[in-house]
Amino acid sequence: MIDGLSVVADADTPLVDVPALELQPGTSLGISGPSGAGKSTLLYALAGLVPASRGRILWGEINLTDLNERHRSAFRAAHMGLIFQDFLLFEELDALANAALPGQFRRRGERERVRSNARHQLERLGIEPTGRRVVSFSGGERQRVAVARALAGDPPIVLADEPTASLHRDAADRLIDDLLGLVAEARRSLVIVSHDRSVLNRLDRVVELADGRPVGHRE
Repeated sequence: MIDGLSVVADADTPLVDVPALELQPGTSLGISGPSGAGKSTLLYALAGLVPASRGRILWGEINLTDLNERHRSAFRAAHMGLIFQDFLLFEELDALANAALPGQFRRRGERERVRSNARHQLERLGIEPTGRRVVSFSGGERQRVAVARALAGDPPIVLADEPTASLHRDAADRLIDDLLGLVAEARRSLVIVSHDRSVLNRLDRVVELADGRPVGHRE
């Protein structure tokens, strides 16, 4: 998955330096560490949103570091579901319109399938796909819409950045229940950046970063 990865800032300051990291399909990986440790930078590098300065990021036979920006974007659209801490929903749209957005990046003939899957994921997560705009949703409801959006395209890879940060404990636990269940049943690969020990303790593996480098792990 990762081989000699380095991400360097403009001033040649290393943001991430990870010699090796593997993730098998159907398993979950947590990335932990203090603020400023490079957790989100590593996640965004795995998504191809931050270009690597050197090394390889392998998803199956595809090396993201060999792809230009357009091809990385196409790979994300086809193979990845992204969940962000700030939800990044369109508040003027309803839950289904938000969750079905990945279909806009697919061929016209695939869009209805993505919309149907978005509806299915919303229902499984306890969100009724009515016309109510998400501006009126709670934080937990918004995050579940974001999860449904990430899974609508049936991606084999799901990457989540602090998905429980805005949620109270009960809502956070329910979200992780849902996310782990949905990921496990389809043998998706899941990577979660989190400070939340309750979340990290439920994942298959955890890598701890400090100053952009792995300093510990839990199998």
